[in-house]
Amino acid sequence: MSLDKHYKQKMTDDDLNSIDVNNSISNLENQPSLTLEKTKEEEMVEINKDDNDLEYPYSCIPKPQMYFIISLLGSVGLLSTIAGPSLFGCLNDVEKSFNVSAEKVDLLITVYSVVQGVSPSIVSYFVDARFISKRNATILGALVYAWTSFGITQCKDYNGLFALRFFQSFAISPVISINNSVCADLAPKKARGMITGVVGGVQVSLGSAFAPVISAALTERFGSYKAMFYYLFILASSSSILTFFCLPSTDRSDVGNGYKMPSKFYDRAPIIYTKYWKSRVYKKEYPESVVPPKKSSPLLPFIIIKKPEVIALLAASGLQFTQWTVAMTAMSHILANKHYNKSTLEIGKCFLAIGLPTLCSIVGSGRLMNYCYKVQKQKHDLFIEKSINNPDFDPELPKYKLNLYQTRLYYVTPAQVISTACFMVYGWLLNRNEELWVVLLFVGIASLFSNGILPMSTVVIIESHADAGSSAAALLNFGRCELAAIFVAVYTYMVDSWNVGWCFTFLGILTLISSVCLQYVMKKQPYWEYERSLKEKKNVSQEDEISVIEKS
Repeated sequence: MSLDKHYKQKMTDDDLNSIDVNNSISNLENQPSLTLEKTKEEEMVEINKDDNDLEYPYSCIPKPQMYFIISLLGSVGLLSTIAGPSLFGCLNDVEKSFNVSAEKVDLLITVYSVVQGVSPSIVSYFVDARFISKRNATILGALVYAWTSFGITQCKDYNGLFALRFFQSFAISPVISINNSVCADLAPKKARGMITGVVGGVQVSLGSAFAPVISAALTERFGSYKAMFYYLFILASSSSILTFFCLPSTDRSDVGNGYKMPSKFYDRAPIIYTKYWKSRVYKKEYPESVVPPKKSSPLLPFIIIKKPEVIALLAASGLQFTQWTVAMTAMSHILANKHYNKSTLEIGKCFLAIGLPTLCSIVGSGRLMNYCYKVQKQKHDLFIEKSINNPDFDPELPKYKLNLYQTRLYYVTPAQVISTACFMVYGWLLNRNEELWVVLLFVGIASLFSNGILPMSTVVIIESHADAGSSAAALLNFGRCELAAIFVAVYTYMVDSWNVGWCFTFLGILTLISSVCLQYVMKKQPYWEYERSLKEKKNVSQEDEISVIEKS
C-alpha cells in the first residue's frame, strides 16, 4: 500500500513538472516579436555605448584638478622632447668644445632619437604588467634624467657625452607613452581629443620646436652649451618634486575612476591625504568602475604591429614627423652657412617660425578631434536607429559599428598634403638661398599642418588597443622616433649626394604615398578587425573542444 502511494505521489510530481515545462515553452513561443527587437536594441546600445553613458562618472577628479594633472604630465613629457633637439641651438659650440665634426654632433641627436623610440616599448611592458605604476615610472624617469643632465655639464669626453645622452633618453622617453595612457584613464572619449592635444602640444611643440630657441639663448648668454643642460637639470629636479607630491595614481584596475586610494602605499601621492582631495574626490564609492588588470606581454608591441592598419598609421605619422624634424636639422645647418651667416641666437629665433605654428597645430587638432567625434557619433547613432529593423542587423558587423579610424583621422590627409607641399617648397628655397622671410613663411605653414597627426594617431591607437594603452602608444612613438633618427643620421650624406631640395622632395613623395595608404586603411580597418575577431572565436572554440575531449 505504501509503495502504491509513493508511486502515485511520484507520478503527480512528474506530471506537474511536465506541465510547468510545457507552459514555459508555450509562453516563450507566444512572446511578441518586440521582445527580440528589444534584445537586439539593448545589445546595440551596449556595444556602441559611450564613456559618458556609464552609470558612474568616468573620473571622480574635478576638472580643475584634472587640468592641473595634465599640465604636470605635459611638463614632465617636455623634458623628453626638449633634450633631443636642444643641440640644434648650440651645434657650433659642441663641435668646438669636443673638437668633433658636424656628423658626430648629428650622431648625438640620432642616438637620442633611437633610444627615444625603443625605451618606451620596454618600460611600457612593466607598466602594463603592473611591475611599476605609471606614477612611479614617471618620477623615476625624471630623477634619472635630472642627474644625467648634470653629468653632461661635467663631461669632457665625447664618448662619455654619447653614453650620458643614451641614458638620458632611456630614462625619460617612456613618460610620453605613459602620459597618453594616463589621459585615457582621466578623460572619456568625447573629451580625449582635447586632453591629448594639450598634453601633446606641450610635449612635442614646446619641447621639440622651442628647445633650439632656449638652447641658443642660453648658449649666447653664458657662452657655453653647458648652460642648456644646467637648465634641464633644474627643470627635471623641480618636475620630480612636484610630481612626487601632486601626481595621483590613475590606474583604473587599481583605483577605478579615482574613487579610492591605491592599494599599495608607495603608489599614493601626498596630495590624496589632504582634506581638499578627500572632500572632492573620495565622496562616494564606485566599485563597478574598477576594470580587470590588463594582460601584458613583452611581445605585445610585435603582436600589435602585425596589423596592416597599425603599419600604415606608423608610416604616415612617422614620415610626417620626420619631415618636420629634418626641416629643423636643415635650418640649423644652412642658416649658419656663408650666405645667411646667422649667429647662434639669430638661428634660435628663426625656430619660432616652426614652434608657434606647431603649438597651434597640435592643440587645434585636439579640438578638431572632439568636434569630429561628436559629429560622427551622432551620424552613427541615427544610422543605427534607421537600420535596427534590417533583417541582417548585427551590431558586430563592420557596417554597423562606428569606424574609429575614420572618425579620429578624418582630417589627416588634407593636412598632410598641404604640409608636404610646403616642406618641398621650403627645401628648394633653402637650396637656392632665397630670402629668409620666404623660407620662414613656408616652413611656418608646413608646421601649422604638420604635427596634428600626432595626437590623432595616438588617440586612435590607444582606443583600438584599450587593454594595452601604454604599449600601443610606445609602439607609435617607436615608429616616429626611429624614422626621424634614420633620416637625421643620413641627412648630411643625402645633401652631399643630392641637394636640400631633392632631400625634401624624396621625403615628401614617401609621405604622400603613406597618406594614400592610410586612406585605404581607414575604410578597410573595421572589416579586418571583424575577420580577426572571427578567427579568435574559432580558435577559442577549437581549444575548448580539445580540452573537453582530453578531459573525457
